[in-house]
Amino acid sequence: MNATSLALQQAARTAVAATPYGQAEAAYREGRRAYDAGQVEASLGALRRAITLYPGHLPARELLVDQLEMDDRAEEALALLQQGLTIAPDYTPFRKRAARLLLDRGTPTEAVGTLVGNGLPRVDADPELHRMLAALYRQLGENFLAAQTYRNLLVHDPQEGACWLALGDVLAADGQPGEARRAYQRALAAERLSREARALALARLAEP
Repeated sequence: MNATSLALQQAARTAVAATPYGQAEAAYREGRRAYDAGQVEASLGALRRAITLYPGHLPARELLVDQLEMDDRAEEALALLQQGLTIAPDYTPFRKRAARLLLDRGTPTEAVGTLVGNGLPRVDADPELHRMLAALYRQLGENFLAAQTYRNLLVHDPQEGACWLALGDVLAADGQPGEARRAYQRALAAERLSREARALALARLAEP
């Protein structure tokens, strides 16, 4: 590589470093180093500076949320996640983390709204999000929506016995005992089913 190319590369790096993103990235790296060294306050300060400089710096926001959650500062963590979702509404890790915090707060309806957002990802893109959503629908007594979500998951992975078991419970709660029994039988036939879940499925089938 000749001197001219090296000079151009150096100029480009300098230009990037002078942008808000470049400054935020430098602050994030500083925050990461402080975090790794156990310097909590220094890390928090650097990470806050990073997202002030460039609010869309998602790794800085995530690491800041990590530390706030570890420090039992759930409301601050939730606010940062919700701000992040206004910037990156399709970023499902923020959706899931915010939904968990909302559920811990006792607001499952808000948690559902956060997971759904402006539209759900495909099941194969984020099955965990769909499992969370199905469980929340079930908690809220939305049996039809819960059943449909479990069915979507089972189209993606028909060998997930826990989903068959949950579907059976939802159908039973919805007054569909025949469909529920079929779901429990599918749970027992699935390739993946824990010992505890198997015992539950057998117990459900033994009920009159």
